[in-house]
Amino acid sequence: MHREYEGRFLREISFPLGGIGSGSIGLSGNGRLTDREIFNRPNKQSVNGYTNFAIKAERGGTVSDARLLQGDTVCDFTGGMHTGYHSWGYGHGPSRTSLAGLKHFKECCFGGFYPLAEIKFKDEKFPGNVKMQAFNPFIPTCERDSSIPAAFFEFEIQNTENEDLDYTIALSVYNPLHKDTVNRYYESDKCRGISMTTARRLDENKPGYGNACISTDCGDVSCQEYWFRSGWFDDVTTCLREYSSSFRCSRCSDTSLIPREDVN
Repeated sequence: MHREYEGRFLREISFPLGGIGSGSIGLSGNGRLTDREIFNRPNKQSVNGYTNFAIKAERGGTVSDARLLQGDTVCDFTGGMHTGYHSWGYGHGPSRTSLAGLKHFKECCFGGFYPLAEIKFKDEKFPGNVKMQAFNPFIPTCERDSSIPAAFFEFEIQNTENEDLDYTIALSVYNPLHKDTVNRYYESDKCRGISMTTARRLDENKPGYGNACISTDCGDVSCQEYWFRSGWFDDVTTCLREYSSSFRCSRCSDTSLIPREDVN
């Protein structure tokens, strides 16, 4: 039986996700991904660009509501540690990468019993209740599989309306590797996803080489290998505008993967 936390008690939560000896990322109390300690060093309060989960509900092909899968911002109201992003640090308010000023869920409840975390999201204006489960690949007596450098997420959506709705969950992930990177869509019999690597000219045996991926076992997906590239806020504005419509991503259009399920 795990304890649940709400409101101001969410501010100190950073639930580590990652295999044994592989580093970890933190799942904060309100559902945001932070504390990216995957490069062999401490890295508290770090963020990875516009890395966020989001959800939308469609009724007959028309979007009824779309918002971030996270609760209220509960800390860093005056700003925090400077991470190199323009106009953010102490005195500048929450980081723009948190997307704190955009639509999100009013009610957020975090529960956890390591290595499993659970967050429940509710909002009177969103036609459904959402439960996110995040966990580590820990398997008793199997240290090899328990050391997989990965974080796993599952979602459960309860339709609170009296009609059929289509729900879509999106994950946007900035490529965390060297700035000269390559993102490519891939698929197999069991999953589809986007691989993120360093530049091809960098030998895989050299320091600095790396790879990462996001994937899903959902059969109906759309994706973009790259965000719209522009200056100022045009990139995030374009992403949110398209996601808030019935738009489906095209591969040629940093990185997002959108699984879609019909829920009655």
